[in-house]
Amino acid sequence: MNEGPAIWKLASEGGMAALTIDRLAKETGRGVLELESLYPDPSFMVLVLMEEIHNQTMSALPAFSVSTSPHDRLTDMVMAHLDACLVHRQAIRRLWGDLMSMPLTLLALRPYLMKMVARILKECGVEEGSLWGPIRLRAYFAFFLYVFYVWIYDDTPQQEQTLVSLDRGLKQLGALPW
Repeated sequence: MNEGPAIWKLASEGGMAALTIDRLAKETGRGVLELESLYPDPSFMVLVLMEEIHNQTMSALPAFSVSTSPHDRLTDMVMAHLDACLVHRQAIRRLWGDLMSMPLTLLALRPYLMKMVARILKECGVEEGSLWGPIRLRAYFAFFLYVFYVWIYDDTPQQEQTLVSLDRGLKQLGALPW
């Protein structure tokens, strides 16, 4: 029941245009009707990919020590997600380029992405229950999208540009009065 590898392959070959039920059925050998019930829209296929990366990262991370700062936890968590994405970088670049011209699809994906960011913040010990919680979540969401954008085009060997952007942004977010 795991279509992830087939969806990654299709995305790598043709971006969002390749994410069709017919092509997925051909790639997986599953029935079109069965797949249509799972993926009523191509954005659901993108969600499968995002969840796959997120779950892979969350299951592979060691427990954080109590003495580790939220800044360091967030750095480790975001970089672990990006490291997991490296294998699929070509597919992600194609999807990113396509999604930038698909505002309705991005709007449909936004709540799911926000949930992932909320889980990351919670896992890293960033307080979410205060009055500032929803504002903080939106700020980190926007920031993580920016870091992801930097990562997509960062061809340095050790992802130096991404690390610098991540560190600088987390310091600025941490300095806000929340």
